[in-house]
Amino acid sequence: MCLCGRLSISWRQKAIDAAMEDIESAFETRRLGPLDDYIGCSVVDQHYGSKKLIQADIVKKIEKEFVDAVSYLKNVKVPMASGITVIRPTEDDPLLSPEDQKDYRSAVGMLLYLVKHSRPDLSNGVRELSKVMRGATNDHVKLLHQVIKFVLETKDRGVLVKPNKHLGVTAYCDSDFAGDKGNRRPITGFLIDLHDVPIAWKSKQQGGVTF
Repeated sequence: MCLCGRLSISWRQKAIDAAMEDIESAFETRRLGPLDDYIGCSVVDQHYGSKKLIQADIVKKIEKEFVDAVSYLKNVKVPMASGITVIRPTEDDPLLSPEDQKDYRSAVGMLLYLVKHSRPDLSNGVRELSKVMRGATNDHVKLLHQVIKFVLETKDRGVLVKPNKHLGVTAYCDSDFAGDKGNRRPITGFLIDLHDVPIAWKSKQQGGVTF
């Protein structure tokens, strides 16, 4: 380990110890040892004292249920290609059977749980898929399978918790122009970092229509 790594860990540990002393002086607490699980996320040790949040159990469940359905697909580099928009079906479009629609909702629900805690990179694609939870078509299933294929190919990805010693909040945001081809509403995305650690993210459709 390099000297800068030792200094960084030493500074971080001193800050943790000081915070724990302040908390214990005011509240009754118990020290349960190193954190290895948090809200369904596994906390995995990384280099130089950093951690990574992954949701291996959810990914295993997705793999068990859908690995055969996506085995024919080529490996993909992104969950959903840029510019792809899920269009809600019209009255003439053939919908999935009730059983297949149930499977579709189940898959999107599991993906939403990944987005919530450890996979901000899936936010936009899963938001698009969630637009047809009540009535999807075979074309929507193909997009769903592409996202699932990406998840299975990147199962070790998660949120890296490697804070720096400089207190600060950084926010990134962007929006397209009339991104939803069905209703002409823009799509906005944001990511907020605290100490260079992602703490909040979202892909959301705006309420107004863009002309």
